[in-house]
Amino acid sequence: MSNTVLITTSGTGNRLGNITQYTNKSLVRIGKKPAISYIIERYPKDAEFVVTVGYYGDQVRQFLKLVYPDRRIDFCQVDHFSGPGSSLVYSMNCAKDLLQKPFILHVCDSIILDQFEEVSGNWCISSDRGHTEHYRTHNILDGRLNIINEKGSSDVSHAHVGVVRVQDYEDFWNEVSELLQKSPDDTSLSDCHVINQMLRKGKKFKIVKAQKWLDIGNFQSLRESRQAIPDRFDILDKDGESIFIFDDKFVVKFFHDKNYIKNRVSRLKYLKHFGPRLLENTENFYVYEFIKGDEASHFIECKVFRHILTTVFNEYWSPIDESDDFVLKTKMFYFDKTINRSNRFLKDNNIQDEPTVINGEYVDRFEVLIQQIPEDFLCTRKKYYYHGDFVLDNIIIDGDLIKFIDWRQDFCGDVDGGDIYYDLSKLNHSLTINHDLISKNFFSIKEISSQPVKTIEVEVLRKSCHVEFEKILHQFIVEHEFDLKKVNLLTALIWINMAPLHYYPFNNFLYYFGLYNLKKSIDAIRKPTV
Repeated sequence: MSNTVLITTSGTGNRLGNITQYTNKSLVRIGKKPAISYIIERYPKDAEFVVTVGYYGDQVRQFLKLVYPDRRIDFCQVDHFSGPGSSLVYSMNCAKDLLQKPFILHVCDSIILDQFEEVSGNWCISSDRGHTEHYRTHNILDGRLNIINEKGSSDVSHAHVGVVRVQDYEDFWNEVSELLQKSPDDTSLSDCHVINQMLRKGKKFKIVKAQKWLDIGNFQSLRESRQAIPDRFDILDKDGESIFIFDDKFVVKFFHDKNYIKNRVSRLKYLKHFGPRLLENTENFYVYEFIKGDEASHFIECKVFRHILTTVFNEYWSPIDESDDFVLKTKMFYFDKTINRSNRFLKDNNIQDEPTVINGEYVDRFEVLIQQIPEDFLCTRKKYYYHGDFVLDNIIIDGDLIKFIDWRQDFCGDVDGGDIYYDLSKLNHSLTINHDLISKNFFSIKEISSQPVKTIEVEVLRKSCHVEFEKILHQFIVEHEFDLKKVNLLTALIWINMAPLHYYPFNNFLYYFGLYNLKKSIDAIRKPTV
């Protein structure tokens, strides 16, 4: 392959909406890795990379330096990556001084999985695929590129992939300069316009075919790409965070919020021997050693689940201290946080807080329900060592060995511990909402009617083993003198809190499923104990 590769990551990727609100498009997860990893890893070890950075460029720099320290990568800052004139051509021109030699242009939202034989000279990669009306396309004559059509052309069989080898680099950069001088504010200028100019002046571009091309530039193509590269870990997207797994050797965790990274790293020592080995960290990423074993969500034996509860209770869940200050923190965590999350969900989805009939049960407004929860029932003085996201997917089992992953960064600012009830409730939640089944859309939410009261039905498929695990957990809670009613109520609040962090329709399901169970939990608290 050519020894120098230009990867353009400076754009905002706004066609991906919230997914790129907190990160760069090249860092969007496909399977186990971000898109840019599939590009870096397809080229030889001695390849030189020039990476344009702009929008969340520091995240791109951090990631590539962290994961590929042995690769030769030069970064080129693009100062103008949004608004008039922020075109692909402008970004490429910023790297001009580093590319005074033949090079390959590889745009960051294009993944090619199959190998192809590189030919000499100038060439473009073309993909024969259906539904190319949303792409620029190639008009091909005798194996050579005749012209690149704009989107919507009648010739829609050969998509322009965005991977181009430029042998005649001096001519390429001359055309780049002319285009920018002629139309400096044109945001649509791309490599296609440069190539067409070169073609008109007699330059030749050969066609190289790619059979397995994935595009991540929009929601539909991203969904198709993730289906083509599945992830056995069933990771659900969340705004502002991602997790990447590399060759089952190490794990990279990303957070947009730098304080999350700082606190996650600080909290490792409080996980005792259950935590993984930290390898490295930056402002937005930390890396830890991949833990061999299987997620607890993949086990079906009740004895394994009992082993988890017994071991964690005996070796981890122990009190730290008691204080009035912690009472205030649990109030903030359970009441204030849930109110804010509910308001965020309603606002983001343009939904009114109103009475609703859910699964045949009349459920009052959230604002009314939250006020019916006794503060002294939910809040506590006791702080414990805790995980903070104690779901089955974050518990790794290897024989008798138990390890934790993806722990919470703090509990209202406390990094040493939190409320043990939050761990119990998170575990309880994961026995109903299973990521594997949710990723396969084994849940439903239906609006039956809107008048006189909004009527909704929510359902979720559960694994039979998790129904049995739930019985074991509830028995464990009662036997160890914890309050099962409190666990069930917190579980409902967890679902409401999760709603604004996910995408439609799962977010709507979580919210109304949470309201439904919150109403049931409040009724159970009010009911006299016989």
